Amino acid sequence: MCGSKCFGQTVTERIAANPNNCKKLVANSVPSAAALYNQLQFDSLQNMLQGIWYKCNASPEIVALQILLQIQQRNFTVEGCINRDVMQALQDIANRIRDPFASSSTDYYREGQTHLPLIKKWAINLKRTPGLHNAEIFVCQILAGEIRQVTQSIRQRKTSLPDLYSILVQTTDEVLNARRMTYGLVTGGWFPLGKASALGNHPTIGFQAGGRGKHQELLVNMYFKFMNTPRPIVVLRNGNYYNTNYFFGGYIGIDYVRYIRRWHRNELGAVAGIGWDGFDVFAANNTNRTALQPVSIHTININAGI
Repeated sequence: MCGSKCFGQTVTERIAANPNNCKKLVANSVPSAAALYNQLQFDSLQNMLQGIWYKCNASPEIVALQILLQIQQRNFTVEGCINRDVMQALQDIANRIRDPFASSSTDYYREGQTHLPLIKKWAINLKRTPGLHNAEIFVCQILAGEIRQVTQSIRQRKTSLPDLYSILVQTTDEVLNARRMTYGLVTGGWFPLGKASALGNHPTIGFQAGGRGKHQELLVNMYFKFMNTPRPIVVLRNGNYYNTNYFFGGYIGIDYVRYIRRWHRNELGAVAGIGWDGFDVFAANNTNRTALQPVSIHTININAGI
């Protein structure tokens, strides 16, 4: 029943002005939503929000308005209204209240209109309502701009917000337990011991990629070590001695990780791997490189650790 007049148009006419453009659909609903809230026409507001919800993927602002409406009408339950996507939407709103462009969903807000003033006003008024339970007050505080880090705040208040904390743990476990691809940039250093220490220490940079599940991970690693040796080294080749301070090496290998313990965002695991390691002592453009062959030293490495 969206028949209320707003600015010379019905709610239906206003939100349907661009039915195939979700960004404009959300933007066009801004004055209508504010008018319906000020007139306390929550049933019409619910119909409007549902219309947007069904026509396109809801923006975080629409999610926030839906939650506020559920709290207003006393239909809010943590189990029925909060999941991983909603938590992300709440964090998105918290970010945007602090910085209007700090959002992973910024595309929804480039039309020049936003529901943020209504969301903040509604949340501030609603949190004063007698009889709200802790989770409802907490959600209102987020949408009022009083809480910046949603998941961190839930962890800090897990005693007073057991239902939200339970969902947070469950959704975190769902992400961590799912099979997924992993990849990353790796930086470090190469610090040889014994006689090899004459080569000096060298920075390393590379990448790793693989896949993992709840307890296991398999990774392919590749990295390079570089930077000249700190002092010249002497190479004996074909009965002659050559001075060089050139150094460039690489490593490629496979690691297997078995995770033993997890707490918050940290994991402890045992790792074992094998790889091919080596380095060159003469540059590719060295005029004597052909005569100095081989210029590389290679080893097979077996590693283990935690």
